[in-house]
Amino acid sequence: MEVRSIPGSSSESYPIYLKAKSGSTWRGLNLGNCEEVEIHQTHFEGVSPYPVDSTYAVEFTDCSSINISNCNFSDSSTGNKGS
Repeated sequence: MEVRSIPGSSSESYPIYLKAKSGSTWRGLNLGNCEEVEIHQTHFEGVSPYPVDSTYAVEFTDCSSINISNCNFSDSSTGNKGS
């Protein structure tokens, strides 16, 4: 799978919300063999807190260049947040 950003004005593109359906959790993003990854102004919510599912909002494997800025990470089950 290849994911590319689509250019647009900042009012059209940001912020981006990645979250589970109401009452659920999701396993986060797992990115591998990427030449370049950029994640900006993205809110990650409801990522599974269970190790069997995932403990990461974003997991990178063999990615050459990673740039993350102005993102929020929150776990609704524990109330933990980070940015």
